[in-house]
Amino acid sequence: MVRLVPPVLLAATENHMFGAWQDVFVNVWRTHTTTEGTQQVRSLFSDFIATHEMGVGVLTIIEPGAPLPSSEVRTALARLLSDNSDKIRCSTVVFEGSGFRAAAVRSVVAGLTLLARPNYPHKVMASTSEAADFLAESLKRTLKTTWRTSDLQEAIRQLRIQL
Repeated sequence: MVRLVPPVLLAATENHMFGAWQDVFVNVWRTHTTTEGTQQVRSLFSDFIATHEMGVGVLTIIEPGAPLPSSEVRTALARLLSDNSDKIRCSTVVFEGSGFRAAAVRSVVAGLTLLARPNYPHKVMASTSEAADFLAESLKRTLKTTWRTSDLQEAIRQLRIQL
């Protein structure tokens, strides 16, 4: 059995949380998705991928109270994904919440995906458990990872507890 390292909380504010676990970068947009947050995520993500030569998975969680980001912020996030597409092996976005609001956020992410034109698998999910399944399977194929879905779910839980 592989010994798994605990997740690392890289940054947290009232608006966002960024963390890392194994070969997965985790972004949680808690309230406002700000220009400052996109600058911080770009820097932290750049540092993270520099230590993962074979590539990484990206998990983005948008909490129910987070409003839609401005077009400037959406463009910055799309650029981040596009600029790093050679290192991203898969990506998923989870919308926590339901109804019209969640549908509106899904359309924004669809637009980001079109702008970024990813050359890797990218899916929008309704739950972190679905996202963990997708990331575990995708990264097992591309990076030969040995961790399980439940390991990633536990890492996400541990990161969120630190908030």
